[in-house]
Amino acid sequence: MKYSLLLKKIFFLFIFALTFSNLHAELKIGVIDMNRIFSEYEKTKKAQSDFENLEKGANRELETRLAELKKRVEAIDKLTADLQKTELSSDLRAAKEKEREAKIAEAKKMDEETAAFRSAKEKNFQEEFTKTRKTIIDEIMIVVDEQTKIRGFDLLFDKSGLSAGAIPVVLYARPDFDISTEIITILNKKANSK
Repeated sequence: MKYSLLLKKIFFLFIFALTFSNLHAELKIGVIDMNRIFSEYEKTKKAQSDFENLEKGANRELETRLAELKKRVEAIDKLTADLQKTELSSDLRAAKEKEREAKIAEAKKMDEETAAFRSAKEKNFQEEFTKTRKTIIDEIMIVVDEQTKIRGFDLLFDKSGLSAGAIPVVLYARPDFDISTEIITILNKKANSK
């Protein structure tokens, strides 16, 4: 209910703005596809490649840690199996139990360290990803703002955006209103010149 009321308000506000602006001058509207611009920007592609390489390195390190942990668990299992043997002397049994307890403590510590490593890497990746994404979007917005002013747009819509109800905000726009290709060209030219 709130959603349809909000849409009605926006629609009437837009109609009012169109009517009022037609009295003074013609409204100039443009459209962009931010998802396309973001994904086709060379800096985005490079950042994605860099993150994939970092992730592969972290995964290799994690796999190494997990393999070592698995070896320790196997050693614990072997000691547990040895302790099941009835022919062990009490001194040997006590030594193996002590060794087993020490290995369990080591394995537990290594498991905690591995979990902390994984958590820290994920947090670090998320922070770095968010920072890089913000930088890229800021660069895109500078070019979008420049082109909006150069082209004299009164309104510029992102046709990739969705409303709160997951419905496209822009249902239709003439292809000649879309300046996404021009924005991508300008961004990539700047990125390649650096």
